[in-house]
Amino acid sequence: MPGEAVKCTLDDFQQEARAAGIPSRMSYSVIGRSVRGSDLYSVVINARETPQQRRDYQRWEKLHSLMRSDPARAQALLDEWGPDVKLPIFVEANIHGNEEEGLDASMQVIRDLVTTPYGSNHEVDEILDHAFLVVHPTVNPDGRAANTRANANGFDMNRDLLVQGQPEVRASITDMLRWLPPVGLTMHGYTNMIQSMTMPHNPGYEYDLLVGWNQRRVDANETDLGAIGMDFIRQVNDWNANAQPNPPPTGPAYAEGWDDWGPFYTAGHASTWAVDIQTVEMCDSGPGCDGRFGSKRMQYVAFYSSARFWLTNRNAILHDQLEIFRRGVTGAERLNCCDDPLVAARGFTEAQHNWMVEYPEAYVIPFGSGQRSDAEASRLAKWLLDNGVEVRAATRAFSWDGKKYGKGSYVVSMKQAFRGLAFTVLDAGQDISDRITRLYAPPGAWSPGHIWGADVVKVPRGDAMFHPTTRPVTSMNQLSGGVRSGPADWYAVLLRGPNETRAVLDLLRAGVTGTLTEAPFDTASAGRMPAGSLVFPDDTKTVAALRAASKKAGFYVERGRGTPPAGTKVTRAPRIGVLVDSAQPAVNDTLWALQRIFGEDAAFVSAVAGANSLQNAPTDPLRDVDVVYNAGQNYPSAQNATARARLQAFFARGGGYIATSQSANNFAFLGDAQPALVDGRITQASQSAGGGIARWAKSEAASPLTGGYPTQDYLYLPTNVTYFTSLPNGATIDGRYLGNTTDMFVAGLWRNRQQDAAGAPVIARGETTVGSRYVAFATNPFSRGDAEREWTLMSQAAFWTNLTDEDHHND
Repeated sequence: MPGEAVKCTLDDFQQEARAAGIPSRMSYSVIGRSVRGSDLYSVVINARETPQQRRDYQRWEKLHSLMRSDPARAQALLDEWGPDVKLPIFVEANIHGNEEEGLDASMQVIRDLVTTPYGSNHEVDEILDHAFLVVHPTVNPDGRAANTRANANGFDMNRDLLVQGQPEVRASITDMLRWLPPVGLTMHGYTNMIQSMTMPHNPGYEYDLLVGWNQRRVDANETDLGAIGMDFIRQVNDWNANAQPNPPPTGPAYAEGWDDWGPFYTAGHASTWAVDIQTVEMCDSGPGCDGRFGSKRMQYVAFYSSARFWLTNRNAILHDQLEIFRRGVTGAERLNCCDDPLVAARGFTEAQHNWMVEYPEAYVIPFGSGQRSDAEASRLAKWLLDNGVEVRAATRAFSWDGKKYGKGSYVVSMKQAFRGLAFTVLDAGQDISDRITRLYAPPGAWSPGHIWGADVVKVPRGDAMFHPTTRPVTSMNQLSGGVRSGPADWYAVLLRGPNETRAVLDLLRAGVTGTLTEAPFDTASAGRMPAGSLVFPDDTKTVAALRAASKKAGFYVERGRGTPPAGTKVTRAPRIGVLVDSAQPAVNDTLWALQRIFGEDAAFVSAVAGANSLQNAPTDPLRDVDVVYNAGQNYPSAQNATARARLQAFFARGGGYIATSQSANNFAFLGDAQPALVDGRITQASQSAGGGIARWAKSEAASPLTGGYPTQDYLYLPTNVTYFTSLPNGATIDGRYLGNTTDMFVAGLWRNRQQDAAGAPVIARGETTVGSRYVAFATNPFSRGDAEREWTLMSQAAFWTNLTDEDHHND
């Protein structure tokens, strides 16, 4: 069915029910809108036409009111009520736009439950009596209309559950958290698989509870799908089977890669608080499938099979969801994963399948003292709060482990119902390289607490010296900022995160001009400030603009006396041309991330394809561009003389160039120019890995790129470990990995690591043969929107490389 037909079809179901004299069982609401403005619907089917149905739903409401604050009391009530409580079931369909039949199957289920007269179908009656459904029929209407996996921003939204950068994902997870369903299905295709959670298993899950329910429910699915001639993959069982004597596809080499490690898909996020929300990958061929009708049928039958199993076990399922929360609020120890006899008999062992780790005592997100950016600290705390995690704030300053933390610092205790999700977000993760060979969807580490803009401190479990006085957080701390008072000849700002960067870019758009410093300098109000700070003149208009922007964004502007430090002119917000080669370039995660920094000042420029490309456009597309970010293009070939000439003119007038590991072409580009724009080559090595988090160190104290960063910091690795093996003559290395592979690799999957990466360059800059500037970055900060910690570095790179506003380039 067309995605735009959801509303009218739901209305038809309501009309059909009314015509048959059936009481209303369904409501639906718009929970958000897609990138292109399509409505996103949440459909709730909850029959309350009998006294028993109304009573059992009211009992669930009571459990829901207690489950996070007093789960033990909720368990006691559940024991008293037995099975006479309604069970919430969640269904998510069509988060991938071209996996279409989940919408059709879920709408068929909705029609069944809305229009079937009570008493005429036992299976429908069981659901109406003992459950209610929350259905998101299509999470990706834009992708459905375009027949693309991604949404209109080019995002695979089933990798966005930790960033939550896409409006569709924010709407969906907000609605899920409203209901906290313990069970459900996310409908995907077309691998002919019922997710059974192979290794590695996310350490934030209470895996001993999840694995038992998953195995038993998938047993039921196997029986019911087998009855209609369908056969499907069970990943973890295939893994446990080993390769011999069973025929392929079995064994670790096959089954690894369908893991439940990453929490960035819907099922992965939900499994931190639910007991059996998993994926059904519908078939499109094979036994019993019969093409796309079979795809829909597999989803439809899998739903009823799962619902039948869940309803039979609804009391125990609700009890175990409450048990997750009870363990959280009491700070319970982790348990063995595989004591369940059924689970153990199937080859699950503590050595292979227990990936749980002990939780710490708490995490601190400093506010004020010890925090690089209060705005980013509050943003991270708000993400936690929006996702159900309890956050508290210190009511006064406190000291711990020899450091002082300011009043208002956010404290996230691990004694709470959502400790699994809090741990997943704030902990650095684990190095899993010795335990697994591959992952389904890297990276192997993802911590927003380490790759977003805020600093986070971990308090070890049982630390008796940690006892700050705190209060529950219901809103974020008020940010403080402004221009430091006192006499000044100039003013300085250090960009500490994307929030400050956007504020400064707005200042530049308003006509304020400044200088990017290229050496450390002294100020009257803050003492020594690093290279890379921005300096502004002392005039009435500038000071007024600085005062307003800094108060709003929450940062301080420092006073300087005497002669201002020298550096690169910054007279306007740099305009970024994202170099692609397409007649109709589509938005993707790269442009999306660049626009989170630079707004509409970042836009696509095609190299040779299309009427508006460098090769074919009647006027030069680079005429209003200050910096080129290469998104994977080779330098144009000789037959594309116009594109070459325009690039040469761009660099000759001081246009900047930024390259990342998105493609090796980005680094070869300058050397392949005719004539070459660098003396030598930028070359990169790549060691096979499953992504993670690494540490790097500043190697240039006076760097205008990395000056504002700590001596050591974190770096996001989307997949492989990448680094530079050669740089042009005259290049400056601003950052290197730490000096050995153990210290440099914090978390993730990196097997067969070679020492070549240790101490290798990862951030470099230099000057071209025509006097323009380039920056080379050995990983990709724009992959899936994860690496916000590096976005400030990208803004620094744009300011530094842009010489189009220097006087000697205006001729």
